[in-house]
Amino acid sequence: MKKILVIVWTLFFALSSFSQEVVLKQKGFINVAIQYGYKQDYLQIPSDKKLNYTFGVVKNFESFVLVYKAWNLIGELATNPVFYWELNKTSISSSSRVVHFSEISKYPDLVKRYQAIMPQYISIVLQLQLFPDGNLVTFKIKDTDLGYSTSRSISFPVAPGSPAKWSDAMNVQKTRKLYTDLDPNDERELRKLLNETTGVSLPDGYNLRMDVKWPDDAINEIAILYDKYEKGIKEPSPLEEVKKKTQETAALPKYTKPDFWGEPAAIPIKVDLDKDLNNATTTEGVVKISGKASGPEFLIKKGKIIAEGYDQEFDVNSSGGFTTQVVLGAGLNKVKLVIGSKVIEQNITLNREPVDLRATLTWNTANSDIDLYITDPEKFTCFYSNKSSSNMRLDVDNTSGYGPENIYVTKVKKGTYTISVKNYSRGEGTEATIYVFINEKLKDMHKVRFTGSGQTITVSNYSF
Repeated sequence: MKKILVIVWTLFFALSSFSQEVVLKQKGFINVAIQYGYKQDYLQIPSDKKLNYTFGVVKNFESFVLVYKAWNLIGELATNPVFYWELNKTSISSSSRVVHFSEISKYPDLVKRYQAIMPQYISIVLQLQLFPDGNLVTFKIKDTDLGYSTSRSISFPVAPGSPAKWSDAMNVQKTRKLYTDLDPNDERELRKLLNETTGVSLPDGYNLRMDVKWPDDAINEIAILYDKYEKGIKEPSPLEEVKKKTQETAALPKYTKPDFWGEPAAIPIKVDLDKDLNNATTTEGVVKISGKASGPEFLIKKGKIIAEGYDQEFDVNSSGGFTTQVVLGAGLNKVKLVIGSKVIEQNITLNREPVDLRATLTWNTANSDIDLYITDPEKFTCFYSNKSSSNMRLDVDNTSGYGPENIYVTKVKKGTYTISVKNYSRGEGTEATIYVFINEKLKDMHKVRFTGSGQTITVSNYSF
């Protein structure tokens, strides 16, 4: 009689689990939380969205919640599963040892180690029954490395990048004649299936399969240390070891005698300019600086120009040669050329009347070509193929990387000037910097980043 009662109770329990169902508020939208255990204070889930997972116990978990979302968004399927979990505070086990929390709780350092235990990866296969047609859909959540996470809330980025890859994440199992010819790779049919869904339930006791990899070494180490502590063998913590070494070092006598090695020796870098422009006067708004550097190769691969109001990089070739250009403002320009620890100053005077507006462009990648544009109130645009008008001029077009490019307006017209930049070629990921000068004083500095070839970005508008 007792055996019959057990069977009846088990059958009743199973049937009650099978009948569990979530009714969707709108077709084509699934938002279901599968939960195991009852300590879910750390996550509030609406009661009408819960499906309880009641079959089997997953090792080392005290509780977990799997929130699964699937919906039809602008004609495209999307998924976003999230896994929340809580470590078992009774005991956790590796493949060879069991650690009981009540036993180690008297050792604070072991408790901290215990609380830091996280799964190395979790692989989940979830089977849901979709209503009204009762179709079974299996969602496969790929293995995800959790080692970097410090949270107990883990998001799984499993949404495929294209419909052709949907079979990697979702497999439809047919249970109705209507879908006997359904292909899991047919996105149109999958979308149709979701759009007709009005309810979700767990189909049977095997609706959720989990493969969890726990860090055996970390769990075993807790057990080994517990055994030592119980035997009275107390090992110093890493913090105590560091403190001890620091105290020993502080106690050492200080060396106070004069020493040749007391000051670090500067690594010599030599730079020879092809033309010394220091104290030079020019009528050109852009001048070339070139020369040759010598020294340790790793220190002289790049150089930098620090000019009046802006700066830019340049490359030094394997032979030490370099060529760059610098944009000048009206009057005295204090220019610094820096390669490694070597700094060369060039004080250059531009003999030109101050201009009303000037924009200088530099960027941070070699071999890319970024272009500068300024459109005036009369819709005239100054750029590389339309370099000048009566009052506006592009005086340098750099096509090999880093810049500069420069456009100046001698006398502005009443209205709005629009400054923009374009990735002409090879500039994906490039960060461009635009320096805007008004009346020869730096007004603004703008930074933009290009994400695609041919992309044009409007930097700013200036009204006069």
